[in-house]
Amino acid sequence: MTMSYKCSYCWHLLTTSFVLLSFLLSPFFLSSCGSDHEHFSVEGRLLNVNMAEFLVYSPDGAIPGIDTIRVNGGRFTYERSIMGEGTIVVVFPNFKQLPIFVKPGADIRFDGSAAKLKELEVTGTDENDDFTEWRLNTNELSPEELQTQAKKYIKENPGTLISLWMQRQYLPAKVICSVGDKLPNFTAKDINGKTVNSNSLTGNSLIIVWASWNYDSHSMLMQANNKDSYIYRANNDKEKISFDHIISVCLDADVKKCRELLKQCKAEDVPTICDGKMMDGNIVKTLGINNIPDNIRIKNGKITGRGLPIMKLAEE
Repeated sequence: MTMSYKCSYCWHLLTTSFVLLSFLLSPFFLSSCGSDHEHFSVEGRLLNVNMAEFLVYSPDGAIPGIDTIRVNGGRFTYERSIMGEGTIVVVFPNFKQLPIFVKPGADIRFDGSAAKLKELEVTGTDENDDFTEWRLNTNELSPEELQTQAKKYIKENPGTLISLWMQRQYLPAKVICSVGDKLPNFTAKDINGKTVNSNSLTGNSLIIVWASWNYDSHSMLMQANNKDSYIYRANNDKEKISFDHIISVCLDADVKKCRELLKQCKAEDVPTICDGKMMDGNIVKTLGINNIPDNIRIKNGKITGRGLPIMKLAEE
């Protein structure tokens, strides 16, 4: 059957209109499917590892809470939305940490070997290129030499994301709530909704500060459910202290993770504050918390020790 001239004309008109409409709408679809400049991505390749899972958090709020990166076949791709520039920190299974500086539209590359974490290369933006170069040039320095180089970098590059990270990581912050000070007044809710305040810390008391993703926190938390504790002082002498009260401050963004580690360490009965704000919580500012883990030893409302290595000895 032959198509009439009129039908052929209508078909031609319909086809032309569809092509024109597709042409006009194609930029919209392309922009929807492509990068919208509100995300960043990190593509990684790691030698000497097949499958693994890394934790990710942000000390400056670039991403909320704690996330995970799953490695399969030594490779991974991680993408998140982000409103502005910031820092994310990758926490490896051995609890080593690596900062990555992110911004909208950034495509970041992560290369190296799991056996040589100090030599990992993070590239793709000026900030990551610069910090990788700095890190590779200083990874053999002593802590004192590293601190000197960090001070030099911060002086030459004030206010940058790298400088802010170096300030937190390598340079000691001004200490408040130091030994000899009176414990500041505070009131907070623990993870079970009960009120915890400084007035309850009578006699010999202890505040421990920890996070589930920090390895050094685990042994401290395991100690927390035992009030008869050994403390190693600066001179390595051991002193057995009987604590009347112990409270803990968890810096996790996820209360669920907090509860899981409390259960694992059999410390569920320890009153624990976890507001999900990590280093931005009110209790952190009140107690001048700059390190993870941390602890504050109190006697009759006065601080008698801070940052002491606490551990439960195997021998009795």
